[in-house]
Amino acid sequence: MPTDSDLLDTPEARSLLSAGVPAAEVLAGLKQQTAEAAPTLLRRRSSNLGEAPLPAGWEERFDPATGRRYYVDFNTQSTSWTRPNEAASSGKKTPKEMSAGLVPSGRSGSFRSSNRGSARQEARGGLDPDAAAALAVAEAAEAAEAASRGPTPTKKGKGAVHKMNKELRKLGVFGAAQGGDSGSRASPSPSPSPSISPPPPTGSPVRNFPSAAAALATDKSSPQGMLALLRNERTPPAEREEVAQGLRAYCATAPASDPTPLRLLDALGSSSQPRVQQPLCDALASAGEAHHAPLLESGAVLYAAPLLSSPIEGVQRAALRLLLALCSGDCAAQVAGVGAAPTLLGLLSSAAPAESRSIALRLISELLSSAQGARALLAAGAAETLCVALIHASGVAKGWGGGDAARGKEEARLTIDCLCSVNSTDPAAVQRAVRNTSAMPSIVALTGTDDERARSSAMMLLSSLAPQNAGEVVASGGIAMLCETLSRGATDQTLHTLAQLSQSAVHAVAIAQQPGALATLCSLVGQPHVRELAISVLSNLCALGALPTDALAGPDDLHRLVAPLLQGGLPPSQRAGLLSLLSRAALEGPGRQALAAVGAPPLLVAAADSGDANEAVHGLQALAHLAADERFRSQLSGWGALRPLCHSLDPARALDPRARAVALSAVANVSFVEPAALLEAGAAPRLCALLGESEPHLLRMALTAIVNLSADPAAVPHHCIADMLAAGAPAAAVRLLDYFDLEIRTAAAGAVAALARLPLFAEGLAAAGGGASLARLLGQTALADEPRVHAIASAMTPLLVDEASRGAARAAGGVAALSGALQAIGSSDTRLALLVALDALVGGDWGLAYTEAGWAPLIGALSQSSKAIVLAAARAAAATLETPGGRDSLANGRDLLLVCATLWALSREHASLAAGASAAHVALLRRPAGLEADGEGGLLAPALALLVEVADEPRFAGRLAAAGALPALLPLLQGEHEHALVVARSLSPLLKDDAAREAACTTANVRAVAAALLAAEREEARLALSLALVELVDGDFGRVHAAGGWPAVVAALAAAASTASPQMASLASGAFEPLVSFLPAEASALSKAPTQPASPSALVDALALHEAATAQLLPEPLKPVARESPGGMMAADLD
Repeated sequence: MPTDSDLLDTPEARSLLSAGVPAAEVLAGLKQQTAEAAPTLLRRRSSNLGEAPLPAGWEERFDPATGRRYYVDFNTQSTSWTRPNEAASSGKKTPKEMSAGLVPSGRSGSFRSSNRGSARQEARGGLDPDAAAALAVAEAAEAAEAASRGPTPTKKGKGAVHKMNKELRKLGVFGAAQGGDSGSRASPSPSPSPSISPPPPTGSPVRNFPSAAAALATDKSSPQGMLALLRNERTPPAEREEVAQGLRAYCATAPASDPTPLRLLDALGSSSQPRVQQPLCDALASAGEAHHAPLLESGAVLYAAPLLSSPIEGVQRAALRLLLALCSGDCAAQVAGVGAAPTLLGLLSSAAPAESRSIALRLISELLSSAQGARALLAAGAAETLCVALIHASGVAKGWGGGDAARGKEEARLTIDCLCSVNSTDPAAVQRAVRNTSAMPSIVALTGTDDERARSSAMMLLSSLAPQNAGEVVASGGIAMLCETLSRGATDQTLHTLAQLSQSAVHAVAIAQQPGALATLCSLVGQPHVRELAISVLSNLCALGALPTDALAGPDDLHRLVAPLLQGGLPPSQRAGLLSLLSRAALEGPGRQALAAVGAPPLLVAAADSGDANEAVHGLQALAHLAADERFRSQLSGWGALRPLCHSLDPARALDPRARAVALSAVANVSFVEPAALLEAGAAPRLCALLGESEPHLLRMALTAIVNLSADPAAVPHHCIADMLAAGAPAAAVRLLDYFDLEIRTAAAGAVAALARLPLFAEGLAAAGGGASLARLLGQTALADEPRVHAIASAMTPLLVDEASRGAARAAGGVAALSGALQAIGSSDTRLALLVALDALVGGDWGLAYTEAGWAPLIGALSQSSKAIVLAAARAAAATLETPGGRDSLANGRDLLLVCATLWALSREHASLAAGASAAHVALLRRPAGLEADGEGGLLAPALALLVEVADEPRFAGRLAAAGALPALLPLLQGEHEHALVVARSLSPLLKDDAAREAACTTANVRAVAAALLAAEREEARLALSLALVELVDGDFGRVHAAGGWPAVVAALAAAASTASPQMASLASGAFEPLVSFLPAEASALSKAPTQPASPSALVDALALHEAATAQLLPEPLKPVARESPGGMMAADLD
C-alpha cells in the first residue's frame, strides 16, 4: 500500500490541494480510491466469465479514477454502476431514477473535480502520449486558474481545457456540449444528466480523434504544443531549439492576464528532464515584470533553486537566469529560506563555467542588497568564497591561464562589489577572509585597474580593511590634486601629506600612477630642504611594490638619486632610502646598465661592506642583481665587490638569512667566470661551512660554487685546501649525498667528484663513507638520467681507495647499481665511467662482479676499449667458463660468441686464457639449435670460422681437443648441413691429438664422417672429409669398412685419387656414383675388408686388384678406356 506522502505526491492530489481542498479530505478520498481499485485485473476479468451478455445498446467501460466499471446505455444516454440485465433494459425508468443511478453511493462530494478529471481521462483514452501530456497540462492550468478565481460554481470555465475542447468539437471529436465546460462525459458524474453520444450510424463519417488531438497538441503555435514537443524524446535538436525560442518569445510578449507562465511553472515543477527544464527556465526568465509577482507567489524559487545543483550546465545557467530575473527583496528571502546560498556560492569556483560564474555573481550582488540574503550568504561562507573568486578573476584579467581577460575584468568588478557589500554587513568576516586567502595583492591590484568602478570599490574596501587618517582626502580624489600641486612647486606640507599617504599600499599605488609624479619626486631629491620627505615617499613606494618595473630605468632619474650619495654627509635613514631605490633599479636590465653608466657600483660595494645592516642588505641585493647579468658578472672583481660578498657569507657578520642568501647567489654566479679571484677572496672555507645549512636553495648555490672553484685542482692553493678540510668539507659533502632532495643529492655527487681530485680530499671523503653513499644514490637514480649517472659514477671511483671503502660500497649495493646502469646506458663515455667505477669497486677482481651481478658486468667490460679492464674481466670470464655452472649461466648465444672471440684474441698474449676460450667454444658448438634460433641465426658460421682459425695453431688445437671439441663437432656432420666443409676442415687439426682421436674414434663417429663423405657434393668437401676420416681411423680402413661399408672406402679412394691430377679428379668424379651404386650388389666379390694401406697411392693400388672384376660388371657406356698418360700414369678416358 502507498504511504500518505506517496498519495499526496500524485498529480491528482496536487491539483486538488492547489484548488483548496483540505489535505485530510484529499487523503481520505485517495485511500478510498485505492481500496476500490485493489482487486486485480485478473479478478475483475474472472468475475465476468459467468455473467450474461449486456443487453442491446449497452456498453461496459472502466473508470481509471476509481478502478471500477460502469455501464453506458446509448438508448437513453444514461450511465449506471450496476450491470444491467434483460429485464432492467425492457422497463422504462423515470428521469429521477435515471439521475439517481448516475451518483454512486459512497462517493465523497469533495471529489467531484476528480470525477470530472476521470471523464477527461476516459476521453483521452485514444490520444497518443504527446497529446495526452498537452491535455494534462491544460487541465492542470485550468484547475489552478479556477482555484485562483475562487468558488464560482455558476461561471463557465474559459481556461485552456475549454479552448481545447472547443477546438476538438470543431473537429467532431466530442458530441455537442450539454452545459458549461463539462464536455461529453462517458463516466458517471455528479453533474445532472450527462449527454453520451451514441455510436454513429453505419456509413456516417467518423473523425479520427487521436490524430486530431495529436495534431493540436504538437502545434508549434500554442504553448501546449511546444511543451509537448519539448517533452518528446524524438523531437530533433534543431526543432527543440526552435520550440525553446518560440516559448521565450511567447513569454516575453505575454500580457499580464495570460496564465501561460504559471502553467509553464507548473510543468517545470513536475518535470525531471533536463531537456524540458532548461527551455522552461529560459522561457520563464524572459517573462515580463508583470508576471514576476505571480511566479514568485506560485513557488518559482522552490522550483528553480534545486536546479542550481543540476549536473547539466545549461540547466544550471537557465535556473540562474530565472532567479536573477525574479530577484527582489522577497525573492532574496525565499532563496535564503530554501538554503540555496551554499550552492550559489559553489558556482563561483574556478572550475565552474565562466558564464555561470558571472550570472551567479550578479545574483549574489542582488541578494546581498537584502538583509536576509546577506545573512544567509555570510553564514554559508561568502566572504572567503568571494576572496578566492577575486583572486581567480584578477589572474584571468591579467591573461594568466589563457582565459578571457575582458570577462575576468568584469568578474573582478562584480566580485569586489560583492565584497564591499559583505564588508558593510560584517567587516570582521571580510578581514579574516582576506587574511586567510591572501587576497590583499588582488585587491591592491584592482586599485590600478582602468575600471573606475572596480578601482573605487577596491580603494573603499582597502580603506576599510586598513583605515588611514587621510581617508577623506583619498575619497575626494586628493592624491591627484596633491601630485598636481607637487609638479607646480613642492611645499613641505604637500610632501608631508604624500609621505603619510604613501604608507598605505592603495595610496602608494595611486601616487605612483599619477603622471609625472615619480620624475618630480626624483628631482626633489636634489633639493636639501625637501630631500628627506621626497626620499621617504619614494622609499615607501619601493617598499610596497608600487613602483612600475621601468620607473627607475632612466639615467637622468638615477643620476639625481646617486648625486647625494656621492656628495656624502647624508643621514643613515636617507642613505638607506636611496640605496633601496638603487637596488630596485638593478632589478631590470636597463636599470643595471644605467647604474653602471652613472658610477653607482662603487657606492653599492661600500654599502655592502657597511656596518649598517639596512645599507648592507640593499648594497648586497644590488650587487647580486649585477652578478646575475652576464654583462657585468666579470666586472665585480674590478669593482672590489668579491671580498665584501665573501665576508657576508660568514655567520659572524650576523646578517639576516635573506642577506646571506643574496650574497651567496652573487658568489655562485661569479664562480662561473672568476673562480681564482673568489679563492683569493676567501670564498672556499665559507662555502664549505654553508654545507651544514638546511635550506635547499642555499645548499644548491653553495655546491655549485664549490664545484666551480674545484674544477681545476692545480689552481686551488694549498692554504685553501687546508681551510676547506678544517671546515669539515668532506664529511659535510658526504652527508648531503643522503639529503632528502634528489637535486641536492645529485649536486652533492658533483661536488664530491670535484673535491676528490684535490689532494688529501679522497681519503677524507672515503673515510666519511662517500663510496657507500654514492652507491646508494646510484641505486635511487633514474637510469634514463644519463648525466646524473655519469656524475655519480665519476665521483665514486676516487673514493674506493681501500678494501674497507670498497666493502662498504659493495654492501650498499654498488655492484648491482653499476651493473644495472651499465645495461641501460648507451653512451660510451658514461659506460666507461661506470666500468672504471666497477673495476675500482671490485678491486680488479671481476669474479666478485660475476658473483653479485652475473654475466652482465663481464659482458659490458669485454666490449670496452680499456685494455686493463678488458683483461681483468677476461680472466674472470675464463675462470667462470671452466666451470659447468658458469658455462650454463651464459644463455645468450651472442654474448657467448663475444666472450669466446675476446678470450681467443687475448690468448695469443695470455696463454692462461686458452682453457676458458676452449670451454666457451665447445659450449657454443654443443647447442647448434640455439645458434640457429630466431634472433641468433648466423652465429654457427662465425663460431666454426673462428674454430678453423684457432685450430690451425697446435697449442690451441690441443686445448680444444682436451675441452671436447671433437664430440661437439661430429654431430654437426649429420644430415644435410651447409657447414659440413668448415667442420671437416676443423676436424683434421683436432685429430692430431692421439688421446682425443682415440676417444672420438667410435663406430658412430666413423659412420657419421663416412655418411657426410658420401653425402658431400663438392670435391673439396669430400677431400677434407676423407682426410678427416683417415685421420680418425688412423689409416685403419677396416674400421671404415666396418662402419660405412665399401661405399665409404670407395668414396675415400675417390677423394684421394682426385688429388693426383686433373684427369684423376675427372675419373674420380665420373666413377664415384657408378661404383657406389654397384658395390652393394656385389658384396660376394668385395666382402673382405681391405687391408690397411700405407698411403693414398696405396689405395689406388689396392683398387687395381679388383679392376678385372669390376670392368666386366660395369655397364657398357661407362667402361673406361685405358690409355697411357703423358706422365706415365694410367688415366681413364670416359669418352
